[in-house]
Amino acid sequence: MAILERILMLGDEAETGYLEVKSDVDLNKPLGRAKVAEFLLGAANRDPKSASRFFHGHAVMVIGAH
Repeated sequence: MAILERILMLGDEAETGYLEVKSDVDLNKPLGRAKVAEFLLGAANRDPKSASRFFHGHAVMVIGAH
């Protein structure tokens, strides 16, 4: 199953340690940018060994999937 299909089917329940779902984030507002920054910091501070099991260690944030 493709990532987007899974997100559309499960919504926020699709989130994992390597996948963040934000259905509505306004990047023009400080709160929206803060949510993205929080994800980036969290993703960057994951345990490398655990992170490497998915997406070659990368994390994914999907914004705007409804």
